[in-house]
Amino acid sequence: MICSIEISLYPLHPNYEKIVLEFIEFLDHNQLNYNVSGMSTLVTGDLDLVFPVIQKAIAATWIKYGQASLVLKAIKTDVSSYEHKN
Repeated sequence: MICSIEISLYPLHPNYEKIVLEFIEFLDHNQLNYNVSGMSTLVTGDLDLVFPVIQKAIAATWIKYGQASLVLKAIKTDVSSYEHKN
């Protein structure tokens, strides 16, 4: 089942930028399709493939850095090609 999951990661750590970049690199090393914006990362793909990788990325972040808050939004479609028009 194809899905899109938007992730916003908020590390409770002074070096938050490094932590966010490591999270995105984890997604990249696991060959997920993703788009990064200023506020979130949009991951698209098969739910059964995408969700376990996201779960591992969250666990790795918490183990290495401690507290980090995440906001996840999911929908059962690929929204990566949608365009916002002003």
